[in-house]
Amino acid sequence: PHKTKCYLVVQMMCMSQGSASDYPTGQGNDATSRYERNIYMRDGTNTNTQNYNQPNKNEIKGDDWNTKNNNYNNRMNGNYQNVQTDRGLQETVWWYDMCRYREANGGLYRADQNLGKGTLGYIGSERTRQNNNGNRRGYECPEERDYYPYWQPTHQSEYVASSQRTPWIDMAYISGNSTDCDRVQEGTENQHGKYRCVPPAESTRRYDRWITEDACTENGGSWVMFHSFLEVIEAAGDEGECNNYKAKDKRNTISWMSLRSDSTEKKCVVQAPAPKCGQAPWTRVNHLGNSIDTQGNASRIEIDMPYFPSGIEKRCVMRLRYNITTDEFDN
Repeated sequence: PHKTKCYLVVQMMCMSQGSASDYPTGQGNDATSRYERNIYMRDGTNTNTQNYNQPNKNEIKGDDWNTKNNNYNNRMNGNYQNVQTDRGLQETVWWYDMCRYREANGGLYRADQNLGKGTLGYIGSERTRQNNNGNRRGYECPEERDYYPYWQPTHQSEYVASSQRTPWIDMAYISGNSTDCDRVQEGTENQHGKYRCVPPAESTRRYDRWITEDACTENGGSWVMFHSFLEVIEAAGDEGECNNYKAKDKRNTISWMSLRSDSTEKKCVVQAPAPKCGQAPWTRVNHLGNSIDTQGNASRIEIDMPYFPSGIEKRCVMRLRYNITTDEFDN
């Protein structure tokens, strides 16, 4: 019998490489220095975790938007300033703060874990069955890390043409059962938009607590679909120029479209293909060596790296996620 169900997810996140002068150095407080420090993915020269100051109820209580915005802006400006250039950065502090604001999905299996409430007075998505005390590891979102496919967009910032930081791009899903592939193909963010609750225009915070459309709109928010992108070809100024790139690209999907459903601005958007999905090579329990195949190779997967039709140099990070479920659980 199968004693466990295992799956492995391979993802990448990329951004425009920029020039040497774009690479963040020092702790300058000007807008450009802070932006580069917060957006450029990098290895750290030490192993310390990036800093973070968590949200508080003064940012959400009452009807005075000026007070709420001031409390939020002051805290986040401190967070942006305190991101360190000598520490590694993959996800952004903006993404992690969104995770802290977003309420946890109450439909997930929690076993006997008491998740507790965060500083905002409710259970946020930084808490899961496997991270019930809300521990932070870099700026990754524990709920998004632990569950796949995720139900929210994984954009790391508002779109900025010069840096073009992508959401997580799904490269491969490998499990012991290839019947998962239909669910994966339908749930991948690569070419399927995901919804997020956006607060009313009075709020300077552009992400909200609610994870359902009804709760979002009942509390004054807008239920907005966000589209993933591998890159946006800014050199294509209209649909005709975009179609020229589309005709030459045999791997990606290229469309003249909006990046979000509440915007009428259209761009030449490149979306990655669906992830490779299949059954993993078989090995015996707790064995990390060769698998059963015709050549005795070590367990492996071959995947195509992303292709960027603009020709602009990119920097990328790869993430490997795995989940193991024992066979006493049906799902």
